Amino acid sequence: MRYPEPLGFEIGHLVNVITLRGVHTHNLKCIDVDIPLNRLTVVTGARGAGKRSLVFDTLFAEAQRRYLRETSGAARRALAGFQPDADEIGPLPPAIAIDAATTMPRAEESIASLTRLDDAVDALWSRHAVITCSHCHEPVHTHRSADVTAWLLSQPAGTRCTLAFPAAAPVADEQPAWLASFAESGYFRVQVGDVVYRVGQQEVPAVPSGETAWVLIDRIEVGKTASKRVAESVRIGFQRGEGRLAVSLQKSWRVFDQSPRCQRCDRMCAANDGTLAGRRRAEWDAEPLSMLLHWASEAGLLDLHLQLQAFVQLSLGHLTLGGSAARLCDGECNRVALARALVSGLFQVLYVIDEPTVGLAPNDAPIVADALRSLRDHGNTVVVIAHDRAILAAADHVIDLDDGGIAYQGAPAGLASAHSPTGEFFSGRAHVPTSSAQRSSAKALTLTGENLCVTFPLDVVCAVTGFGGGARQLVEDALYPAWSAMTQNTDATPPSRALAGIEHVADMLLLDRRLPPRRSRTCPATVIKVFDEIRDLFAQTADATARGFGPAHFSFNQPDGRCERCDGRGVLAAEFAGIEAFATACPGCNGARYRHEVLDVLLRNKNLGEVLALSIRDAFRFFDAYAAIAKKLKTLLDVGLDHIRLGQPMESLSISEYQRLALAAYLASHRKPGCVVLWIDPSAGQHPADMADLLSCFNRLLAAGHSVIVVDNDPAVLEYADCVIHCPA
Repeated sequence: MRYPEPLGFEIGHLVNVITLRGVHTHNLKCIDVDIPLNRLTVVTGARGAGKRSLVFDTLFAEAQRRYLRETSGAARRALAGFQPDADEIGPLPPAIAIDAATTMPRAEESIASLTRLDDAVDALWSRHAVITCSHCHEPVHTHRSADVTAWLLSQPAGTRCTLAFPAAAPVADEQPAWLASFAESGYFRVQVGDVVYRVGQQEVPAVPSGETAWVLIDRIEVGKTASKRVAESVRIGFQRGEGRLAVSLQKSWRVFDQSPRCQRCDRMCAANDGTLAGRRRAEWDAEPLSMLLHWASEAGLLDLHLQLQAFVQLSLGHLTLGGSAARLCDGECNRVALARALVSGLFQVLYVIDEPTVGLAPNDAPIVADALRSLRDHGNTVVVIAHDRAILAAADHVIDLDDGGIAYQGAPAGLASAHSPTGEFFSGRAHVPTSSAQRSSAKALTLTGENLCVTFPLDVVCAVTGFGGGARQLVEDALYPAWSAMTQNTDATPPSRALAGIEHVADMLLLDRRLPPRRSRTCPATVIKVFDEIRDLFAQTADATARGFGPAHFSFNQPDGRCERCDGRGVLAAEFAGIEAFATACPGCNGARYRHEVLDVLLRNKNLGEVLALSIRDAFRFFDAYAAIAKKLKTLLDVGLDHIRLGQPMESLSISEYQRLALAAYLASHRKPGCVVLWIDPSAGQHPADMADLLSCFNRLLAAGHSVIVVDNDPAVLEYADCVIHCPA
């Protein structure tokens, strides 16, 4: 792809590094990292390695904090106590994040607004659309300042013209002050009817309220008046006349209008009512971006062509301007933001990007790598979280994390020798497992409707695949609404759509890609309903009984035991309009959420703050003697959440982690078999080493008597599936 040419200077002499020393954010183990400036760095590692903690929670958060700190005194004072969880961080450029958590569109947002192509297309329509009045069917013309100026200058030499703008008269009592305001601005002539009056020298008759008077702004003579003065007078006339300007030529007036106003019936028309290249706006909005690119190329619209080219080359050509942005997957949202960055013209910026290849076919990953290199070549520092081999190979620098520590950092060529999950897979020493036997079942769900008949086998892993959003729409917009309508008596699906085989299904669980709710008082322990039992255990200790503490004292949502300074949140936060909250550990409780006297109560030599800081893996071992608690924690282990902390705030979880947590919560509270789990993009953001756990999770669901229907394009998932349904784009 040809992106705009890079900056015309050699950036090699600018190369330096961002130094991070003693980084201990979340599970990072006081690591030292060097990130070269003006280069492409890829951060990789298996689940729980600390990638987001390093890239987003440390690097991006500190760059953003420093930028905001310099914008105003109020921001500087508010951020005075907020410091990164690191001993030292070197100089940082201004930073921009491209991440599902920041690029996820609003429910009502369109593709046009998300891509920011709406302004360019609106301008294109206002200038080139052929508009017809819907009332009298007469052609409607709009006039730009440049067009009117060119028309005036094209008149025969010596032609004398007068320019005027319209002004609506106020009530009679206010007209003297109204006329005086024109004189104060240097406009001394006003035409009422066919007579021109000099303001201040002649008495101007009263104008009926709301009627139009014309204020003369200039007199020009073609060939003698400078073209610059003509252009300026036209511009001022349109500005003062709110889009309307009159020109007197040979004693006849001609009115120019920048708005689509019908000259015959004086009705305002909408630009969207017209046609462009023979198509109405609705037809344009329904065209894929790839077709619009072709048209823009033929029409010679360079700016629009460059913008559209960036989206099409990043495998987004199937999107339509009028489509719903809410239907995009994480990878598509990230690539939309990447395309915007490529045409933004910014340089010397730190871009942090999360998994830009999610949802792409493996063969398309190199085009994303080209885009990342182009962003780098324009003088930017690019830091990407990725696992794709093509992205790793394209990097100038690789940082491989493993369990909170540094396994390798250096050139991509040395990654194969790293003693880490990434090194194992990058070198070919390890592989994602495949299914040993294909399963089959006589049970199925059959969805029928207009031009639709799809059978989903049950008791197996069924993969729905395809690019362009068709696979997600089939499952999220057709199958799940049909189930809801037929089992819950809702109107979620049209009557023409039917679902057969529901007698084989006890329930249906949709694990989509929506962001988790930002509730700092919720954590995995509360979601799987194990926190009440943990608090009861602490309340039953001899120390708690002696102090008169009950279960409420061990809740960070109750005033009896929570830290008063942070109200049990564990952090102090600062928020700014449009900017995510900055948080730092509460100095009153050091992030533990509780009063000191509550933290003095121990269970098996750990206080409640220490217990909540345990990983699920360690918490399972800690509570192995308490069967009810261990059983619920086992559901988290079964879905691959052994690395998250028992009391981890929900807003710090990734979308994939939140999906698995929702699945674990369901399995912990529903013991009957027969559930159909609809899982959207389960492989998104998964390291190859994590795929084995994902496939094992599928197996455990099947063994428990459930069915799995996944929407995914990952080759490992498709190879493992027992049935594949392909949806064309």
